[in-house]
Amino acid sequence: MKSISLNKQKEIADLKAEIRNLANTLAESEYIRNDLEKGKNVLSSCLADEREQFKKECSIFNSSVAELTQKLEHSENERSNMNQTIQELKTKIVQLEKDKEALSSQLEENDQMERLTKEAIKNMGHQNQRRKVKYAETLKKIAPVMATPELDSSKLTQTPGKPRIPFKGNKRLSECMCPVCLSILLQPVTFPCNHSLCLKCYRQTVEKANLSCPVCRKRFSVWARKAAIEKKIINMEKWKEIQEAFPEKVRRRLEDSQESLKEDEEDIFEAQERRQISCPGVIPEYEAAIEQDDEAKKEEEASKALVEALQQEELNVEIEEKALVLEKKKYTKSRVERLKAFSSDIETDLRMATKLQDLYDLMDKKRIVDRSKGSSNEYKLRRKKKK
Repeated sequence: MKSISLNKQKEIADLKAEIRNLANTLAESEYIRNDLEKGKNVLSSCLADEREQFKKECSIFNSSVAELTQKLEHSENERSNMNQTIQELKTKIVQLEKDKEALSSQLEENDQMERLTKEAIKNMGHQNQRRKVKYAETLKKIAPVMATPELDSSKLTQTPGKPRIPFKGNKRLSECMCPVCLSILLQPVTFPCNHSLCLKCYRQTVEKANLSCPVCRKRFSVWARKAAIEKKIINMEKWKEIQEAFPEKVRRRLEDSQESLKEDEEDIFEAQERRQISCPGVIPEYEAAIEQDDEAKKEEEASKALVEALQQEELNVEIEEKALVLEKKKYTKSRVERLKAFSSDIETDLRMATKLQDLYDLMDKKRIVDRSKGSSNEYKLRRKKKK
């Protein structure tokens, strides 16, 4: 019995020891569990913090990606616009180069035209010189004709046995007589038909009648009214010539003396006698002399007309040469100014295209740097996430 009780006590003691061991083990397990719980809580809080941090970083990364995407799209649009602008500038430069070439060709044509113009002006100068020589030769030819005194037809028309009507101051007495009063003209009135009357005869006959010439019956009412308004009825030039040529006759006519009447009768008789062309048998000689006189006058008039035509032609050539040179200078000046303006535009466009190209290259470099920075930031985030 004692052995049985001893065994039981021993078993009880072993059980108690085992219970104590289990209690110690349980306490240690509880301690470990508490430590694990604490570690779990710490890890949970760390994970939560890391999760929040990761979410923030992801949000920042997403916003950065969106911003970079927007910048990339904007840069792509700018690049497209820049490419389009550069293309337009290149097209414009090509067009300007073509315009420059065309303008250069035009300038060459202008130079050629200027040379041709100079040659033409030189030829005109030669022609003008030839005209001057011809003009000098013509003057030499017509000099004897112009120097020859006019034929005195009064010598041919003088009737034998009759005294010749005197000439004074290049005026014949018959040319200075009034066809109405048959006296010397006093204050002569010259009509458009070149017939003349005394002022007194004009007022007594013509002005009060039908305003027509008593010699040729030609009307001059318009001239009469105009001359009366302008107070230019008297031919002062002819009146002065008559006074200078026949002062005594004018004085006696103004005094209305008997000597004047007697002289008027003699002058009328002499003028009537002078109308005889020539003595019998001398008509052919007279006609030949008159014809020669007419031919000389015609030749003189033709020579004068030729001289005037040559002078006018020379003047016209000089005016044309000056106008041509002036027009050529203006044309060349305008072309040079246009070429300078085109060259300035081309240089400006080239500088602008160069600046745009440099800006485009700079933006490309900046874009590459931004991409490399974004890749490094992403790599850092991944490394942090792995840790």
